Amino acid sequence: MKKNTRIITTNALVLGSQPIRPASSILSRLKQRPSRGGRLTRAALLSDSLHTLHSHRLRSLLNILGIMIGVAAVIAVVCLTQGVNEAVNLYFTRLGTTSITIIPTAVSPTYGVRPPAGSGQTLTLSDSQAIATQVPDILATSPILNTSAQVIYADQNWNSPIQGVYPNFPSIAQWQLDEGIWFNDQQEQMSTPVAVLGQTVADQLFGATNPIGQMIRIRRQLFRVIGVLQPKGYAGASDSDNIIFVPFSAAEVRLKPSSHLDQIQVEVDSPSSILQAQIDIISLLRMRHHLTGADPVLQTLQQQQGSFSQGFS
Repeated sequence: MKKNTRIITTNALVLGSQPIRPASSILSRLKQRPSRGGRLTRAALLSDSLHTLHSHRLRSLLNILGIMIGVAAVIAVVCLTQGVNEAVNLYFTRLGTTSITIIPTAVSPTYGVRPPAGSGQTLTLSDSQAIATQVPDILATSPILNTSAQVIYADQNWNSPIQGVYPNFPSIAQWQLDEGIWFNDQQEQMSTPVAVLGQTVADQLFGATNPIGQMIRIRRQLFRVIGVLQPKGYAGASDSDNIIFVPFSAAEVRLKPSSHLDQIQVEVDSPSSILQAQIDIISLLRMRHHLTGADPVLQTLQQQQGSFSQGFS
């Protein structure tokens, strides 16, 4: 004779030695609590919840810690991502995403064009003008003369790089004024000895004194300060704010007489035009300087252009 076998099931979960009461057990206990109009009161629900938490203190604490750690991790990742994005945006804003720097012997840290082999120290003002008028998608160009000198104000002195540039240079290189003004076309035409200071130079020479209208001495030449730039910070190990800008003609006459340029700064109409503009600039300079044969820089740029075209086709 067979004995009836009864299988008993339960939905209780066990963590260590403490079982978790099934939902049916909790509901049965709640039904025994006082109610109003046949409904469970909030006090009953709160009392049972507190009782459950107290009965499983360790598990409750671990759950709370897990939630806190998870939320903190998400917040940390979001903050880190936003911080990186802001740093990258600031970096590219300082460099200028539509700016090309043409220099005779090396590639600029931004978008740079190295002139064709053989052009050497032969960049001229007419080259800058030709780029502005003959290369498509160019908004503006500025020739640049570079020098450096000990700059003196009263009993303070500071060694600073100095650049002679055109009045349109702030828009090309994305510089903003903190106070004062930038020099204008008339001051460029008259070689007026005026200067716009980077923030580092202003701090080192003037401290708490307002620099606007003050006279500084650069290589025995007096320049009147008319503006101070907003800080850009460091680009690598270089302090972007340790700089003085003067009119190109004033630099050529008073600080560095030269028939050749140290740089040409170019502004392109959009980031998508950068690559083609570099190709067109090198091709134009090769033609103007009567250069023949293959140019490795030009070939590299053309290969990059082909790769981009294939990637988007």
